[in-house]
Amino acid sequence: MRPAMPYGIQSGDVAADRAVVWSRTDRPARMIVEYSTTASFRDARRIVGSAALADTDFTARVELGNLPGGQEIFYRIQFQDLSYLKTMSEPLAGRFRTALAGRRTVTFCFSGAEAGQGSACQQGTAVLLRAIEREARHETTLKL
Repeated sequence: MRPAMPYGIQSGDVAADRAVVWSRTDRPARMIVEYSTTASFRDARRIVGSAALADTDFTARVELGNLPGGQEIFYRIQFQDLSYLKTMSEPLAGRFRTALAGRRTVTFCFSGAEAGQGSACQQGTAVLLRAIEREARHETTLKL
């Protein structure tokens, strides 16, 4: 029987030039990641990652580096069974978009019912709107 990924695959900590992908398998297995800037995986790069073992609850992660900014990245993950090295899981595929390296215009949409929600909610909304206004005037870098 092949290794399984009962919880699927995940990506996160995405920046302009890097991201982390991870998954959990059902047994001791080594994570293998392929990634590309095309859905066809033409010119894909391959990383043989760490082993997912019991002490990590059979999870493993790989950091993808030197990625192009503002680009959609396609990736697929497989696990290689450590007991039977020729046994591979079915690949699961995902995608994410890296952040742009430079400044760009961002549009925020904000909606919410503040009436009757209490002053804490209204104060939080005011802080957010002031931060957005300062960023629009280039007085600060918006960090939420």
